[in-house]
Amino acid sequence: MRVFQYTYMMLVLIILHLTCAISLGRIIPGLCVVIYSVIVAAVMVVMLQVRDMSEVGSLSLICTATILLVVCIALIGLPITDAGSGGGESLGPPKAHSTILLMSVAMMDIVFSFAGQIIYIELQSEMTEPKDFIKAMTTANTTMYACYLLVGCVGYHFVGGADLKNGDPVTSEISSRGSGLDRFVNALLFVHVLIAYLIEANVVARGFFMIGARRGPP
Repeated sequence: MRVFQYTYMMLVLIILHLTCAISLGRIIPGLCVVIYSVIVAAVMVVMLQVRDMSEVGSLSLICTATILLVVCIALIGLPITDAGSGGGESLGPPKAHSTILLMSVAMMDIVFSFAGQIIYIELQSEMTEPKDFIKAMTTANTTMYACYLLVGCVGYHFVGGADLKNGDPVTSEISSRGSGLDRFVNALLFVHVLIAYLIEANVVARGFFMIGARRGPP
C-alpha cells in the first residue's frame, strides 16, 4: 500500500510541475516549456528548504485564498466573456457520441481533483489538535465540491466542450491570451499550484526519509 501511495504521489508531483510550467508560460510568454520547467524546478529547490510541516501548512491559507479568488473571477468572467458565443452545452448526461476513452478521462479528472486526500493522514499527524481532523476534512471537501460544481457547470454551459477540446483549462477562456486579466489569473494559479507542489513534495520527501531510516544503513 505504501509503495502505491508514494508512487501515485510522485506522479502527482509531475502533473503539478507541468501545471506550474504551463501557468508560467501564460504569465511570461515567448519561452519554451523546457525553460519554464527549469524555472519551476529552481523555485522549488529554494522553497523546499522549508521542511517544517507546520510552516508549510500555514502556506495553505495563501493556497486557498488564491484559488478561491480564481473561482470568483471565473464565475463572473465566463458568463460575460462567452455570453452569446454559442457554448450553451446541456448540463445533462453525456451525449451518445461520448466514447469510453472520453468518459474514462472525465472520471480520472474527478479522481485527480480530490487527489489531496492521499496525504490527509500525514497532515493530520502534524495538526496541533488532531481531533479536529474530521471538521477540517469536512470543511475542505465541502468547499472543494462546491467550487468544482459551480465552475464546472458555469464553464461547461457558457464555454462548451468544443472550445476546450485542445486540453486548455477553462480559465483560459476568462480573458484573451496575454491580457492583463489572463496573466493575473495565471499568476494566482501559479502560486496556488506551487504551494500544493511544495506540500506534496515535503510529504514525499519525508516518506522516503522514514522508509530509509527504518531500513538503516547497509
